[in-house]
Amino acid sequence: AGWLTDQVVVAPVAAVLVWLSLGIRRKGTPLVRGILVSLVVAAALAAPYLRWQQESYGAKAVFMQKAQYVLYWSRSDSVMATHRRVRMPGNMPFRPLSAKEFLQREGQLIRSQPAAYTHDVAFEFLHFMAPMPDRVQTRNRFNRGPVLWLGALYFTPILVLSTLGLFLGRVPLRDRLLAAAIVLATAAFYSLFFTQTRYRIPVEPQLCFLAALGVMRLLPGRRDPQS
Repeated sequence: AGWLTDQVVVAPVAAVLVWLSLGIRRKGTPLVRGILVSLVVAAALAAPYLRWQQESYGAKAVFMQKAQYVLYWSRSDSVMATHRRVRMPGNMPFRPLSAKEFLQREGQLIRSQPAAYTHDVAFEFLHFMAPMPDRVQTRNRFNRGPVLWLGALYFTPILVLSTLGLFLGRVPLRDRLLAAAIVLATAAFYSLFFTQTRYRIPVEPQLCFLAALGVMRLLPGRRDPQS
């Protein structure tokens, strides 16, 4: 259901599957069976949609058209492209690509401009975690200066405490890694395209969980979450 709503969900789902797979040695056959059943059910639910898409668009089915356009805009716009090293001419028309075409083009860019491509992805990954909301195109009373600063004041302690909770939280490392994997996988996926602060909203519950562990670490006299 998440994939049909927004294909970005493949990133956190993949992270969860990897996390589950790392526990196979401990959990054994029941976990393997559970993973396989989940994949079969997901494939069965997605098959009708994929068949309809194939019949409607053939091999040229568009892959994440909106994300592709924003990536094109960030590489060609005179203002946004100042932060990027991989650029496209502003007079080049936008054409949405299929998944295969998109991956081929990005692969060619990685081979021809490895340093520039790495810079752009790293910049967007860090920007995903930027406390101050920016890249806001529409201006209204809800996203003016004081409100944006309030958002930064809210997120900064969460970012600091979640980092503390990830490394020093008093719950099993495996549980901490699950929360972190969902956040980092989502950030990494968006980093391949273009990040905005609002994209972070779906993973803030995991950040708040880690931040709570950070608070408990700073207040050792409080109740231990394992008790």
